[in-house]
Amino acid sequence: MPKIIEKSLKEIIANSIAEGLSTREISKKYSVSIGFVTKIRKAFQISTTINKGGRPNKLSPKSTRLARRLIMTGAVENAVEANKCLRDEYQINVSNDTVRRCLKSIGMTAKTKIRKPLLTPVHRLKRLEFAKDHINWSAEQWQQVIWSDETKINRIGSDGRVWSWYDKKVGPSEKNFQQTVKFGGGSLMLWGCFKADKVGILHRINGIMKAPDYIDILKQSLLPSLHIFCSEPCCSVFMHDNDPKHTAKITTKWLKENGISILEWPPQSPDLNPIENLWCILKKRIIMAKADPKSLDDLWALVQDEWSKISPQFLNNIVNSMPTRMKLVIKAKGGHTKY
Repeated sequence: MPKIIEKSLKEIIANSIAEGLSTREISKKYSVSIGFVTKIRKAFQISTTINKGGRPNKLSPKSTRLARRLIMTGAVENAVEANKCLRDEYQINVSNDTVRRCLKSIGMTAKTKIRKPLLTPVHRLKRLEFAKDHINWSAEQWQQVIWSDETKINRIGSDGRVWSWYDKKVGPSEKNFQQTVKFGGGSLMLWGCFKADKVGILHRINGIMKAPDYIDILKQSLLPSLHIFCSEPCCSVFMHDNDPKHTAKITTKWLKENGISILEWPPQSPDLNPIENLWCILKKRIIMAKADPKSLDDLWALVQDEWSKISPQFLNNIVNSMPTRMKLVIKAKGGHTKY
């Protein structure tokens, strides 16, 4: 008889555990030790949610999902706007930090918006048409393209935001300040081109460039670059964007007279031009060189030196990304890509 009572008590305790009562509550209710309750929990293999302690979230999982949906659908831009929407439309009163923490807990993160050119419906359509027309281009076809563009390189500092970490207790040191000089220290405007395995002749632009000046650049830098590429004009396709200087009648006429074929380029599409990646690596190398050009001539010498060190493998890699870029444009229906 005592064994039957003990078995019944075990079942009662097991049921209490399954109902969510704590070990301490069961121990007190049935006048048994905590160890006895623990043994029953293990013997019956009862799995219960363990309270980890701490204050519960003010924002429920349902409200967190709602905040995520508001952001993902574009109804709001950030956590502050999401919180305002939750407060005004759903009467949920929490702080902005609470919304941020809850969004992070479900795998979301905040990043600075990447600057991209404005795309109109016409731009998107032309980008999409270009991608569809070239989606089946082979690697060999992309490797026959001569990519070109202009860029600016500052002698001191960057036009963008520069981040620097420091210890609040110690305070900022000299390395945490970005040095500037009056009138900006000057900058270089450059024109460059490259093919799948070699860089062409880099050109330093002086003053404001107009169509006749651009033609002079093509004469002085593009034509000699063809010899570096071991290529005849008719064997390659020249790419430049839709800048008015590039599409001017006199420029088009000169290119035609010199037998240079043009790759028709969609508007507002720097993300599709791999030379943007080349400019980026060039500027990073100039910064990493930690040189201190005293003049623009010194900077020009440094730029030329780093330009000559660009590896064929890097050039080949960025050209080989073109099929992926085409796929991403099609997937985005003519919209921006990650490049």
